[in-house]
Amino acid sequence: MTKLFGYLPDTLFQPLAGPKKHVYARLLLRLYERVFAARVLETPSKDEILRHIANVLAEAGVSNSDQLEEDGLESEPSPHAHYVAYNRLKSTGWLVEEQDKWDVLVDMHPDAFMVIGAISDFANSRVRVAGAVVEVKSNLEYAAREPDTMAQGLANACDTAVRFARTRKGPSAVR
Repeated sequence: MTKLFGYLPDTLFQPLAGPKKHVYARLLLRLYERVFAARVLETPSKDEILRHIANVLAEAGVSNSDQLEEDGLESEPSPHAHYVAYNRLKSTGWLVEEQDKWDVLVDMHPDAFMVIGAISDFANSRVRVAGAVVEVKSNLEYAAREPDTMAQGLANACDTAVRFARTRKGPSAVR
């Protein structure tokens, strides 16, 4: 865990720890899913990122920059919430600008990209579902290959399936 924080900018988690954490979490997940993970080989322009941010903020019900104000945090004055959010993500290390002739391109910091990707997978439960399916499948295959120990393989598959069901529905769902 210490190694993880040695690679990440110290300010990276600030937007996710402040009073507007739900807005920024939603914003980062949407940017990751709709822009950065969807087009890995293509770097979007600043204007495109600002449009995506404006759309996500509108979805979240944020209509003006006053709704993104945080105590003790100075931000560049702007009448537009999407500029405030963009500058916050840029200043905390999530977004990185690069100049390409006359265009400003925006990329997600590579380590931040990996972090938000893991958060996205966790949020979508893909990792847990895939892991449980693979584990149950391998236990069933083991039981089929080794008839002498079939009972143990089936018991392991059953235990994995029950554990997974409990984590998905709560502890009282499966007895």
